[in-house]
Amino acid sequence: MDKDKLNSKNSLPKTKDEALDIASEFLYSLRYGDKSCINSYTEEQIKSALSWISPSYKDHPWYKEMDRLIEERYDKEKKSLAPKDELKESDILYEISFTMNYEVVLNNLVVLSKPNLNSENTDVFSYLIKNPNKKVTKKEIESTIGKKIGKDFHKITENLGFTGDLRRAFFVVSNDAIIFRNPIKKVDFNLLAIPSLRICSK
Repeated sequence: MDKDKLNSKNSLPKTKDEALDIASEFLYSLRYGDKSCINSYTEEQIKSALSWISPSYKDHPWYKEMDRLIEERYDKEKKSLAPKDELKESDILYEISFTMNYEVVLNNLVVLSKPNLNSENTDVFSYLIKNPNKKVTKKEIESTIGKKIGKDFHKITENLGFTGDLRRAFFVVSNDAIIFRNPIKKVDFNLLAIPSLRICSK
């Protein structure tokens, strides 16, 4: 199976052999602790792979890991990201953090992107995370970081993992200026008229 092709198109395994190839990635992860090989698979791919594999394998560690990932990670993400009715208007619904490992993370749970060190994406976001909820111009950022920004803000936010409703929730973008909303409270999110955000890890 061409795993890169499978992952790039988010296609589902079509044979038992392809499903077992995915399972082998989980076995590798369990042996060597390398989570990158399994984090690239979507919830649908993992569920589909399990449907091809006989339940007789359910006591194998890799089978349990695949099942656990669905139960704990994906269900936890959906529950965590879905706003709750009992929240107060002033409560925070969504918040972005930028870790020491240069990971852009939503609600301390979902990794949206991992920009490279010293890249334009990292330079711009490092400035925005320290200056949220106000209009920031490209000249202001360039003056602070000491170099020109080649890409426009639309492309930078896309590279950082913000697309669709996620970008509309957190950013207001023009050609030469940007506003980064963070954190987003319930009262503010309701005004945006955007559905609840449901995002999976990169």
